[in-house]
Amino acid sequence: SLRALDGLKERLEVINKENNRLLRISAPNIICEHYMPSLIHAFKKEHEEIRIVMNMMPTSKVITALKRHECDFGFIRNDFGWEDNGKILLTTNFIAAVSTEPFELQDLATMNRVAYTTDTYYMKMLDLWWDNHFSTPPHVEIQVNSLNLCREMVFNGFGFGLLPSVLIPDSPRLHKIILRDRNNVPIERHTYFIYSEEAVNTPLKREFLDFIRSSDFSSFLLLKKYPSL
Repeated sequence: SLRALDGLKERLEVINKENNRLLRISAPNIICEHYMPSLIHAFKKEHEEIRIVMNMMPTSKVITALKRHECDFGFIRNDFGWEDNGKILLTTNFIAAVSTEPFELQDLATMNRVAYTTDTYYMKMLDLWWDNHFSTPPHVEIQVNSLNLCREMVFNGFGFGLLPSVLIPDSPRLHKIILRDRNNVPIERHTYFIYSEEAVNTPLKREFLDFIRSSDFSSFLLLKKYPSL
């Protein structure tokens, strides 16, 4: 009937309107926890009516989610070979060995390490770095499944950790050494914003893309304050 058809049209219009104000974002935990709150806050100042669906996942899964159209935009750590030309370099930082105790690089072989599980690619990179510098495995006294928990344990004196430099506050109580490869070049960690150009198909998505392009991504970093440090 015409009434049923009108009702269907109305429901489709509502769904369309909802989709046009929805952003689906996938990102690894370091981005979600330390950058996204202030980034989304800044974007929502201009777009109060938007809805955000944010999923925290390893970088490799962000790539998969974007390829399957399960999200609109993704943030990744290092380049996992995103083939679409929709990729923007946001920031570059390093990896550092960190401890509350003074140390030299060679001391790490006998120091207690706080290790954490993370993306397979990153784990292999850290393992390769260790094998290139030491002939014995690390002395892992504490194993955790969270980067933030590893940082908390390290900052509370339970051993050293291999942490992203961006998460290490300047403090006289913290001692750090930037990791370098065999050629003595600091090991870099890049953060990219990725998207499929054909999927940027609503005004809101185009505005979010323009917002990312024009923003200083590093300005969104929020770090927990450590009074004891």
